[in-house]
Amino acid sequence: MRSLLASGGLFLAASLAFACGGSSSTEQPQPVTDAGADTDLPDGGDVDAAPIPYPAPHQAPPKVGTYGGATLAKPKVIPIFFQNDALQTDLEKFMSGLAGTSYWKATTAEYGVGDVSVGASVVLTEAAPTSTTSTAIETWLAGKLDGTHPEFPAIDANNVYTVFFPKETIISEPNFGTSCQSYGGYHSETKDKNNKPIIYAVIPRCGTFGSFTGTDAVTSALSHELIEAATDPLVMTDPAYSLVDKDHIIWNVMPLGEIGDMCTYEPQNYPKLIAGFASTKAWSNAAAAAGHDPCVPQAKGEVYFNASPVLTDTVTANIYGTKIPTKGVKIPVGQSATIDVQLFSDAPTDDWTVQAVDSTYVSGGAKELDFSWDKQLGNNGDVLKLTITRTKNGQYGGSEFIIYSQKGPNLAQMWFGFVAN
Repeated sequence: MRSLLASGGLFLAASLAFACGGSSSTEQPQPVTDAGADTDLPDGGDVDAAPIPYPAPHQAPPKVGTYGGATLAKPKVIPIFFQNDALQTDLEKFMSGLAGTSYWKATTAEYGVGDVSVGASVVLTEAAPTSTTSTAIETWLAGKLDGTHPEFPAIDANNVYTVFFPKETIISEPNFGTSCQSYGGYHSETKDKNNKPIIYAVIPRCGTFGSFTGTDAVTSALSHELIEAATDPLVMTDPAYSLVDKDHIIWNVMPLGEIGDMCTYEPQNYPKLIAGFASTKAWSNAAAAAGHDPCVPQAKGEVYFNASPVLTDTVTANIYGTKIPTKGVKIPVGQSATIDVQLFSDAPTDDWTVQAVDSTYVSGGAKELDFSWDKQLGNNGDVLKLTITRTKNGQYGGSEFIIYSQKGPNLAQMWFGFVAN
């Protein structure tokens, strides 16, 4: 599947806030001790119960696995601009600033990706089209790389040809819609006339991207696509890291399964780490398994908090025509069930609020699930009770839901779950 960074990603997180992204995991939920309880002794004395660890027991996190394709050992960005691009200098500064950084290593090294480099920019004298399609872009790029255009570096397995279109260009992608309305960028692959793979990224010029404007609106999408182009370069023919483990396969629907997609929706995941411009965090299996923020790099002093629904039933998800057994909660249409939701953090922190959201509904579809809680405020070690009522069937043989944990207007975490028969 092509990877796209949805321009609505930050808007989803904001809308939720204002309303109040391998191996199959077999880890089972562990008992949680009530930190406020005392143990009575026969002589009438009492002692405090054992303190709850950080993080408290919670469900095993997702793991992004590979289909087996190669990643880029020495990724090299080839920037392609149309003439008189007002942001060219800033974008060149951002891309060159990625090389040799702890940021690039943190987001890509565990997937076998080496340091990134940036080639000389190609500046086109031709006028950019006012409208184009993903298919037309592939044909155009293959033509530029046919050996008759010396300004374009020859095709190389590590090159990521990155095309920056001006704001006047509207790009249509048949699977995902229109640039700057449905997405803020994408990466993919095509072939030259000799069937040699061409890895590329397309970055439209969006006036706004979530809460960002100007250069930040571009670099937030650019960093996302470069990370994913390096960790899943042959996305169409020999994909690599873009498959969430079976127990969490619904994450492949939303937020999608590449390592940038897995961190798209949380508002704090776009720090200004490179040249003073916004960059995106990316999913780390290692950090997730250790109980830390899976979206790295985790800022110094930042406390990771989240809430995991306890999903112990085996249900079947119909993912793009393939039926996959996965973990979820069994609820026939018209009925309800109550599940535990485990709160955890990797260090002491203030209480946070928790809500449940029907992912279809927040994406603009008809509501499929209703929710009620025993309470919606808690901390590390607390176990909340969530009652889910299923009102209709969903397109995946069930319905995806989001557990949304929030502290303040700009700090939130998400966990995705699935309801089916």
